[in-house]
Amino acid sequence: MRIINMNRYNIQLKILAVFLLGFPFCFIISTHASGLYNDMQMQSLAKAFNLPVNKVGIVLEQQSNLLSINQQILSLLNEDNFAGSYIDPVSNRIYINTLSGEILPDMLTHISSDNHNLIQAVKVNYSLTTLNKVKNELAEVIKQHDISFYAFGVDIKHNNLIATIAQNMSNNPFLKPFINKYPELLNVSYVNLNYTKNYTKKSKEINDKVFNNTITKNTHLHSRDQVLLSGGDGIRNLDSYVLCSLGFWCKTSSGDNVLTTAGHCLVNSEGPWYHKPWNLKGTPNYGNLIGYKISAVNQPTDFGYISIAGLNVLPSFYIQNSDDPVYPLLKIKGRVDAGVGAFICRSGFNTHFGCGSVVLTGQTLKEEQTGEILSNLDAVVFLNPPQEGDSGGPYFAFESDSSVNVKAVGTHVGRSCIQYSGSPICTPTNVAVMHPLSYTLPLYDLRLVVPFN
Repeated sequence: MRIINMNRYNIQLKILAVFLLGFPFCFIISTHASGLYNDMQMQSLAKAFNLPVNKVGIVLEQQSNLLSINQQILSLLNEDNFAGSYIDPVSNRIYINTLSGEILPDMLTHISSDNHNLIQAVKVNYSLTTLNKVKNELAEVIKQHDISFYAFGVDIKHNNLIATIAQNMSNNPFLKPFINKYPELLNVSYVNLNYTKNYTKKSKEINDKVFNNTITKNTHLHSRDQVLLSGGDGIRNLDSYVLCSLGFWCKTSSGDNVLTTAGHCLVNSEGPWYHKPWNLKGTPNYGNLIGYKISAVNQPTDFGYISIAGLNVLPSFYIQNSDDPVYPLLKIKGRVDAGVGAFICRSGFNTHFGCGSVVLTGQTLKEEQTGEILSNLDAVVFLNPPQEGDSGGPYFAFESDSSVNVKAVGTHVGRSCIQYSGSPICTPTNVAVMHPLSYTLPLYDLRLVVPFN
């Protein structure tokens, strides 16, 4: 055992070097930081969540409890009567949409009596069965008649189906009768967007070769020391100069260690992929070899993962947050489904750290430049939205009792135009979109690696 004094962060960490899952690794045994540091972290989160500083800890605790209740309830509800649920961490409520407007007594028997007063039934007109039926019908109309669209999906909070359609489709002879068939259930917005490559998530992300309109020489800053790879770190392809972000350390069904990212980063880019830490942003420099593409798709799922072939890199269950001098790394302690209303955060190479709230789940989007269609996406609104180069980075939710422990949520895919109830005028990038891990990990038979303690 050795003691490393990290003077830069004024934190003392006891590090134990062990071999973990085939990699030499370091466990953090204990961490010491004064209460002042906790206040600093709370101030950062308060700004991100638009909350008073003294409310952040309370709201995170309430959210953690609400998400747990929500998972218990979802397994008990019948979609013929149920119409989705959403949480409000600030008011400490979970809202259950039902046709009857009631919570059945037998459902509450599975929930602690201390939490019964947090659950509120909302009477709605349409069940999930009905909403999904109309959604599938709309998808078929769009497919058969080549309807130009940006997004569509169920809006759980407002109990309807929303669709953002190109303005020139407003009088389409096939679409218009379908919309008139469901005047109350279907909420359609027609928009006219002028997309450019800067808005397109698949437009090569960041070209790491060009700076200030000049071609610069690339420098390989190889380190002989073991370099820790964290979610949100940059990854760079030397052939295409594509820059994206690392997501999560996972294991395949055969036991191989891999690192996830967005699929569009890897498609047509085999590798090699190199590490690019945050402190190399704005330079042509890059770090150690990480590995090569193993699997990648960009529709209907935008997800992929790379091997860990470099001899001087170590995967980790940490998320990059080095702009914060107190908590430069956030520790992934597990996974959680964050539904509508949840406060979540993200990390990425270009814009680093940011937080926002989930407004929609299960959306279908069309990537305007390529025509590719993505499904099962959640929409998140940020004060400082992610940009090119952040694709593949992790989404996560803070645990209630910690400023450093988080639960993994999803993978950043890109930005899009989604017009939903209460949203501002639609722009090409008014929301960020992610694939939740509850969807991608089972689909690709991956297991998230988390610490033992």
